[in-house]
Amino acid sequence: MLRRVGKLGWAALLGLALAAPAPAGLTHAQPGSPVVVRLEVRVPKEYVLHVRTSIGLAHPFQAGLKLTRSPQGTPWPPDPEHYVENALPLEWKLNVPKTAKPGDYPLRFEGDVYFCNTDKGLCLKQKAAAQGVLRVGKQGQDRVGVLEVRPETPFGF
Repeated sequence: MLRRVGKLGWAALLGLALAAPAPAGLTHAQPGSPVVVRLEVRVPKEYVLHVRTSIGLAHPFQAGLKLTRSPQGTPWPPDPEHYVENALPLEWKLNVPKTAKPGDYPLRFEGDVYFCNTDKGLCLKQKAAAQGVLRVGKQGQDRVGVLEVRPETPFGF
């Protein structure tokens, strides 16, 4: 069972985890049009995401500005205010400038992922990053980006 500790919610943050490489997201857009970029944050089935998780998106059309999002989804019944299970993909709405030339533009997702093991009461914090592509001037099938989080064994236990 998880135990309540301070403002952070359940248990204490005990270690770091590693993000596994995952397929890059691909989003198609036209110059001068709005576009929605999506990223799915995946944790193992025995984990839930803390709403404190915050992922930012850096893209070339707003240099220096990082748009952040936090997970939403099904509230986790033991602590619905702080945790979600079955998280929905994070979404960012961008405006592609009319002057954008056709081609591929890099997207970089990065932030802190807080997640807890519902069986062991173990909570982890991870710095995580993923890449994506915004393809301007072409049409095609979009792929939701994936940031897959896999915990490593904290402190050698």
